[in-house]
Amino acid sequence: MIRIYEPEEDSYLLQEQVERFARGRVLDMGTGSGIQAIAAAHCAAVREVVAVDINPDAVFYLKKKKIAKIRCNRSDLFRSVKGFFDVIIFNPPYLPDDAHDPDKALDGGKVGFEIIERFLKDAKTRLGKDGFILTVFSNRTGESTLNMMRREGYESELLSKKSLPFFEELYVYKLTLSPCAGPELYASGKRGAIYLVKEKGKSICIKEQKPGIAVDTIENEARFLKLLNKKGIGPKFISFDRKKGQLRREFVDGRGIEEFLNDEKITKQQAAGVICDVLKQCREMDLLGINKTELTNPYKDIIIAGKGESFNSVMIDFERCRMTAKPKNVTQFLQYLSRMRRVLAEKRISIDEKLLVDLGRAYKDILDEKSFRKIINMFS
Repeated sequence: MIRIYEPEEDSYLLQEQVERFARGRVLDMGTGSGIQAIAAAHCAAVREVVAVDINPDAVFYLKKKKIAKIRCNRSDLFRSVKGFFDVIIFNPPYLPDDAHDPDKALDGGKVGFEIIERFLKDAKTRLGKDGFILTVFSNRTGESTLNMMRREGYESELLSKKSLPFFEELYVYKLTLSPCAGPELYASGKRGAIYLVKEKGKSICIKEQKPGIAVDTIENEARFLKLLNKKGIGPKFISFDRKKGQLRREFVDGRGIEEFLNDEKITKQQAAGVICDVLKQCREMDLLGINKTELTNPYKDIIIAGKGESFNSVMIDFERCRMTAKPKNVTQFLQYLSRMRRVLAEKRISIDEKLLVDLGRAYKDILDEKSFRKIINMFS
């Protein structure tokens, strides 16, 4: 039996504002019955609707409708969501969890708004320039939710409200990011942390050294990133503050190269194009006498951005780069490709392992263009 959240008063109240404000690229978070996604798709100003839900029944239900503008996927909030949006719609669960009736469409967490808090933190990195959120909630969590919005750097505008029996009220709000919205933690490791911040509608990445850790590694990354940007390699360098131990650079929205190559939807031509692009970047670093060192296992270090027929490969994390008389970027990446040969074979990219090793050895000694072209020809 298919189980989805059927539209109720809150759904219809939110739908009115969706029909009024939806435009451009729209994300319907927690789509349920699809009422908001469908309303947005019917708006002339809307180009595309991405509808997501953690409930596979909801995804199946909406996909069956086959509405041209709507693309539907399963996702736990933003976990499987890519790209930026002009409008994000969210009808959040706002009731405290009930152990006897674990309905994810209604349960908002132990006190009723933990899901909303997670959403507000992540949504900041998915709003495009002049983007906004349309959301609905009840006075049962009203003041707490409004305070949370302010803490997370949102400015709110009340669009409509409705009184229900038993003293309950529903509110629909339009949320925009305050120009003063602070950075949001994106990832954390042993040596530092990465934060995202919105500037002029774009997501900026701030890498920050942890207290007590030498600033040398992040300064090293800043130095090499500036140098490699001149060759079109790496995310765009913005600034480096040595006192704060902070590197600011462009945020690359995409997926790791291993996830990309394992995607069965990616064609032979697309995979080969990305491989050749990475090899050419490796070649540029070899010619500069720079060794990146992580390219034998670059699943975190090469991000594939883009969609459709257009993909860009962007190398990140240059903190371990060093100058050397014998750089090994091309040969290290060839080792990785050799290990991935079964995955590549599924895309009809066959690798002659002996030939690959021989070509790598021939190239490694003199870094000549002729040997490199033979390597490229194996994949192009």
